[in-house]
Amino acid sequence: MNKRLLGLLLMFALVLSLAWWVNELRRPELKRPELARDTPDSYAVNLLVKQYDEGGRLLQILQTPRMTHYEKRGITELSQPEVQRFRPDQPPWRMQGENGIADHRQETLFLPGRVVIERAGEGDFAPYHIVTQDLTVHAADSYAETSEAVEVNRGADRLSAIGLQVWFNEPSRLKLLGQVRGHYEFE
Repeated sequence: MNKRLLGLLLMFALVLSLAWWVNELRRPELKRPELARDTPDSYAVNLLVKQYDEGGRLLQILQTPRMTHYEKRGITELSQPEVQRFRPDQPPWRMQGENGIADHRQETLFLPGRVVIERAGEGDFAPYHIVTQDLTVHAADSYAETSEAVEVNRGADRLSAIGLQVWFNEPSRLKLLGQVRGHYEFE
């Protein structure tokens, strides 16, 4: 191959490359459709939410150091949530979890991981200290449940079980679902 032909081929390749580059610069930019991202649409730090009934009585307080809301999934993630449920003339119930996921479609709050439920003893109401895992709170029904292991301390009495149902409204009650064992102290 002679030098002249090689030079022509190189020149031809250079012209083609330059033409392609100019064409790319002049081509209108195609707008790509926005991908459905799972990004939060809002968040809050040191959140405190109080809920009242129609008569203006305090029903519930939710506190969390951080709340992140995801509109597309219909959920809100909570870090270290604490929920207090109030009833007239009795001490409040307090639930505290490591994390929480509020599902707005089902009106539930799921507390994955370790959960502590407490009620102070006052008057005719016995104190409760309950430790469990993976608790689902149904706010509209004032009810919570888990199918995990449960430890219940009520003063000097202790119970353990698998599975728990708690009703916070009057009459407040607990239902242990299976493998219940107890240690009771009599006076």
